[in-house]
Amino acid sequence: MKSDENPLLNLTIPQLLRWRVQHSGDNVAIREKDYGRWICFSWNDYYDSVRKCALGLKALSLETKDTITIIGDNIPELLFISIGTQSIGAISSALYQTSLPDEIAAIINYMNVKIVFCDDQEQVDKLVAVRARIPDVIKVIYEDSRGMRSYKSDDWFMHIDDLYQLGETAHKKILNCLIN
Repeated sequence: MKSDENPLLNLTIPQLLRWRVQHSGDNVAIREKDYGRWICFSWNDYYDSVRKCALGLKALSLETKDTITIIGDNIPELLFISIGTQSIGAISSALYQTSLPDEIAAIINYMNVKIVFCDDQEQVDKLVAVRARIPDVIKVIYEDSRGMRSYKSDDWFMHIDDLYQLGETAHKKILNCLIN
């Protein structure tokens, strides 16, 4: 079969994820080792997390062609955020974890970034250092809450679980509209 005859080549990454869920939803898609223990995500789990991210980002007013940037380790949440962003027609970009705060600020402003996803406090602290210079960033979402206690009272920051909850609430509203 020629590559141009394969219909999967015409699908976007979010569409490919949906196709994979339809064909092997209960199979393991991702494994992550956390404190010496393997955590498995099925394709259904993967899709559910992407859906919650997409709808949560939409609830935060991320729109088509808006940009988010990701700074963090290779963790499942990085994929969920990235594909969730693409699912609503927005743009996801990534910055090196080793980038310095001044570099981060320049790139964020150049790309007109609206939301930043950070893995941990180290990356969030870099944004805090340049916060006044990145006025278009409306939200910083983080995954690892260790060391983040002092940021919890600031609405600029959001834990990914809160994003998931926003997405779940939006999904329930959609389902209620379809049922009624």
